[in-house]
Amino acid sequence: MTSGVAHSTFDANGLRVLTHELATPLTALHAALALLADDRTDADALSSAIAAASHLSVVVSRTRSSLNGLPAVGPDGSIGSLFDEIVAMLTPVTSPTGVRLEVRVTDEARDLLVPTWVMRQVIVNLMSNSLKYAPGSNVVLSAVCIGGAVEVSVTDQGSGIPTEHQSAVFEPGFRLPEHLDLPGDGLGLAVNVQLLDSVGGTLRLETGSTGTTVIATIPTDC
Repeated sequence: MTSGVAHSTFDANGLRVLTHELATPLTALHAALALLADDRTDADALSSAIAAASHLSVVVSRTRSSLNGLPAVGPDGSIGSLFDEIVAMLTPVTSPTGVRLEVRVTDEARDLLVPTWVMRQVIVNLMSNSLKYAPGSNVVLSAVCIGGAVEVSVTDQGSGIPTEHQSAVFEPGFRLPEHLDLPGDGLGLAVNVQLLDSVGGTLRLETGSTGTTVIATIPTDC
């Protein structure tokens, strides 16, 4: 009976999170493969497909660990390489829309090692939110070292988040009233909080009437 309860809990919550985490890389993989179908020598599309497949592998590995009651672990990697992979994965999705993905990384942060099995999903969730809720807005992905921590942020030029909702957006399932007609489960930020907490990190929001920046902070030897 005990194992049945645990399994039901995963079915109700874990599967919802899993489908959320699979959605963006699957969309990117589909877009990349469509480009490769038109031109099998498209190196950028191939890089995107490889990056999306790598991301899916991490999601599956983390889910398997959860099912087995084990802590999710994975290798560290450099911020620069991680950013390159994420941009490569998402470019086939954003290019047709005219959205420009801009990367800003300080020299100090570029080669810094971070738990990529966490940060990859955190960044993809943030980028996905920006692309969905700030359509047509250029998106900036940045990293900087500040006071013994690395801050990785995603910024868009959307309509911002009203003050009265800025705490609620971190709650599982919460969505702004004006976004209720858009597809999604309102899980991205809540999942990010859990992922970052597992490695001693935090998530915070900076937003106004125009534009939103979400900042993930992880303690390091900066």
